[in-house]
Amino acid sequence: MNKQDIILLCKYNQWANALILNAAAKVTQEEFLALASFPYGGLRGTLVHTLFAEWVWRQRWEGTSPTKRFKPEDFPTFESLRTRWAEEEKALTSFVEEVTDEKLESKFKYNSTDGEPHERILWQ
Repeated sequence: MNKQDIILLCKYNQWANALILNAAAKVTQEEFLALASFPYGGLRGTLVHTLFAEWVWRQRWEGTSPTKRFKPEDFPTFESLRTRWAEEEKALTSFVEEVTDEKLESKFKYNSTDGEPHERILWQ
């Protein structure tokens, strides 16, 4: 795996996220907030979980091991979520633009949100 591959994957992820967020933008506020029986409790919970996953992995790659998860209540509206997602997208793009092939092959250590230690190769 090299930097150009990672850039391509990042752009694909941004494209896919845009499709999802554009579709989610069409729901009403009530539908956005509605609870459901599927994992993460509905549309808002699922989107918050996905945003958190992108954020937490970037944090880990940059040497931080967050211990707290995002909560659906942190995003009272779809627009608040979309705004935060745009910020994360910029931060991830910046990280990817700066990463080197050598760094992609290196190992990094992090702790899960539960405090369990892990080690991974960055590109994976």
